[in-house]
Amino acid sequence: MVRTSYTVVYRPKSVHFEKPVVISGEVIQPVRTTDGEGQLWVALYPMERQANGVWRINGCQLQRLKERAV
Repeated sequence: MVRTSYTVVYRPKSVHFEKPVVISGEVIQPVRTTDGEGQLWVALYPMERQANGVWRINGCQLQRLKERAV
């Protein structure tokens, strides 16, 4: 599923991690990516702290941005 539906996550041309934000008590990790065709995307990863203290992603929401990479 990731290979076919989330190619910009699976094979990005570039990746930029932004500062995590807290929305309604949930930690969200925004990541800006560029696909092979120069299209910009933002992936929002809700984060979940495990019992052992390790952070794990709890899903992914992708949004294509209007602008393109130069």
